[in-house]
Formats: sequence, C-alpha cells, structure tokens
Amino acid sequence: MLQKYGEERCGLLREELAEIRENEAREPDKTVKALAAIKAALEEVSVKVKTMGFTDRAAEALFNKTIYPDLYAEYMYAAERFNLDSAKPLGPVKAIKNFYRTKIAALGLYTWQHQFLHEYWRKGLEELDGMLFVSGQTVQHLFLPESPEFHAAGVPAATYLFARFIAYERLSAELLNKLEPGSVEKPKHGLKWTGNKVGIAELAYGLYYAGQFNNGNADVTDIYEWLESSLELDMASVHRKFTDIRRRNTASPTKLLDRMREAIHQRIDEDLAYKPNRGAKLKKPLRDDPEGDS
Repeated sequence: MLQKYGEERCGLLREELAEIRENEAREPDKTVKALAAIKAALEEVSVKVKTMGFTDRAAEALFNKTIYPDLYAEYMYAAERFNLDSAKPLGPVKAIKNFYRTKIAALGLYTWQHQFLHEYWRKGLEELDGMLFVSGQTVQHLFLPESPEFHAAGVPAATYLFARFIAYERLSAELLNKLEPGSVEKPKHGLKWTGNKVGIAELAYGLYYAGQFNNGNADVTDIYEWLESSLELDMASVHRKFTDIRRRNTASPTKLLDRMREAIHQRIDEDLAYKPNRGAKLKKPLRDDPEGDS
C-alpha cells in the first residue's frame, strides 16, 4: 500500500536527517547532505507512485495531503534555515533579535495571505480534500495563488502550500525559542526516572514512528531531547541508543514498550474479573529486568 510505504519512507528520511545534523559540524555540509537526502527520497517516492498508482481518489488525496507535504516540508525547511543562517547579522545581539523578529513576521504574513487553507490545514479538515489533493482538479485561483517551482507536474499545488505551512511553523517555533529561551518554567514534579536509559530511546522512537508530536512532523532528536530535558537525564546520542536497541539479544527489541503493554492488559484483566481493589496498582508491578541496559 502506497500510504504505508510513504509513512515508512518519511520515517527513514527523518532518521537520516537527524544523523546528518548530529554528525556534520559545518552548517553548509549539513544543508548540502540534507537536501541531497531529501531529493533522493522524493525521487524514490515519485517513482513508486508512478509504478504502483493509487487505488482510488481517496488514496491519492490522502497521500498528497500527508506524505508529499512532509517530504517537501523537509526540503523547504532545510533551504530556509540555510538562507536564514547565511543572512543573519554578525552582531550585536539586539540586531540578531530584530532580524529574527523580522523573519517571524514574514513567515506569519505568508500564513495570513493563505488564511483559509492554513485554517483548513491546522484544524485537519477534510471536506475539500477531493478538490485540493487529487490531480487534474480545477481549484479556485483565490485558494492557490502560486505555482510550485521545483517538482514535476502532477502533484497538486495545495500539497506545496501545506508543506510550507509545516516548514514555516517549525522555523517560527525555533526563532521564537531563540528570542525567549526558557520562557516557560519547568514544573517541579518530583519524579525521577529509575528505569534503564535505553528505554528513553524506545519511548522516543515509539512516539516518533507513531507520529504523536506536531502531526507527525517532529524530529526524533527533538522528542529525545524533550524526554531527556523533562526527566533531567544526561544521556548519550539518540542514534547510539537506537543502536543499543537493535543489538539487544532478546526476542523483542522493544522491551519497555512490551512490558508497558503487558501491564495494561494485566490491569484490564483484573478489572474485568472484578476485584475490590479496582484501580489500585498491580500487586506485582513489572520491574526492569537485570539485563544491564543503561
């Protein structure tokens, strides 16, 4: 199925881009390799689409609304980020912040110019999908005032517009964070992670591949760093931890997620059996095994 293939290919690309950002020290090298990886992914996906074809209009609309925008958004983000870094003034700090504010305003203006479709994208609406995301459809010029520039014909213009929404929202969030770092105070929850550290990578990749953050557009490194920061842990690279997951000498590499699922099923079974302590913790909660992950 094309949709499943596209989702898996997007996941592989994000992992590849995360490795490039981590392993390349110079920004120009990061951009060159990132754009090359994205173009390769786009070409591969395009060939797959032409070879397999869509089963129906609904499948085509879904693919053009979700998979292609994710891929193009990576390209647009990488290009915009490089141009931003190249144009950024050398100093002082006030000038740099003013530069960021100007860029945020420009990104916001683009959103405002396409307000109707931005709201359509933001709210996850579906009523116009058959018109916007199926090739060969006539779309009102009012909705789509611009034409795509860097891809072969056949992909609806709305696809590129959604890609820009994704890329620009991501870039705006990064610039806002640069202007006001740490503006949101971290809550004092008193919780401390006492499980194996490789479990954090398990959670990060599980949430990433399940697309649970930013409509599936969050980078695995961002999720990993969010978990690391929230749990106040000093950990190794997310990619090295993923290597640890792959190297596990067990029947399943997802040991933590498997134990979590088992614990929930056990709790449900106990509830269905009707016990007076319904809602209490398991009598024998599942513990980390002593394999030695760290």
